[in-house]
Amino acid sequence: MKLSAADHQALRSAGFTPLGPVFGNHVRRAAIGRLDCGPTVKPARTQEEALTSAVDDALARLRRMSQDADGVIGIRVTEQEVAGRATEVSVTGVAVRADGDVRPRMPFLTDLDGRDFAKLVHSGWVPCGLALGIAAVAVHHLELPRSIGTTLANRELPLHSAVVRDVQQRAREHLRIDCKRQFADGVVLGQAAVRVREPHCWLNRIGPKDTTLRVEWPWSPPRQGERELHGRDLYAEAVFSATAIVRFGTPVAAPLTIMPLHEGGTG
Repeated sequence: MKLSAADHQALRSAGFTPLGPVFGNHVRRAAIGRLDCGPTVKPARTQEEALTSAVDDALARLRRMSQDADGVIGIRVTEQEVAGRATEVSVTGVAVRADGDVRPRMPFLTDLDGRDFAKLVHSGWVPCGLALGIAAVAVHHLELPRSIGTTLANRELPLHSAVVRDVQQRAREHLRIDCKRQFADGVVLGQAAVRVREPHCWLNRIGPKDTTLRVEWPWSPPRQGERELHGRDLYAEAVFSATAIVRFGTPVAAPLTIMPLHEGGTG
């Protein structure tokens, strides 16, 4: 995150000084691995646990880099492919330090930028932690291809819609649980990233022996001597972040933006 001049001014007004960018990362193999696929969308627990562990590891490294700070603002969680068939989960932010003598026991984490963080403090709230909702789901791909021959089918793909919907619902539920674990009074929603991929099905359901298109619903296993046309799975993962907040004092009164012009200067 790059702080703007407005962010610097807002942080100063709230009694904080930016120290500089901090980060943490975790590089892992790009392969999704074997998915427990089936005819209905269900959690991909092994992949979900691996992604959660990668994000936690990156956050732990960011905290170690922020030992001299009182908090980290503007946190962003990203995942990108790097060389050598690997993916990197990275967590970036800006370390800040309070101008006074009061210090938190450990640096707070928030995905709010400088201006929103200042508004939060002036309103009588402080962040108590970064809440995360991480989820992964999978299903065997049973829908027709987007194009058949030279005909392009412009229509909704219900299975894709269901995958995106279910992974977001699961991520929101995990986010709610994490907020409750931190004893937060409220939450300010932040980042919501969803990624959908179509890996090859590890059961090797690739193409029938003839060119006849066969897609059945509800799903049934391939008959003897026959294999499915579409040998892929649908896999989706979601990373939601939010700032868990607690009340610490009376909100600071907002400045009067319109001044009366009549004699006396009061209402």
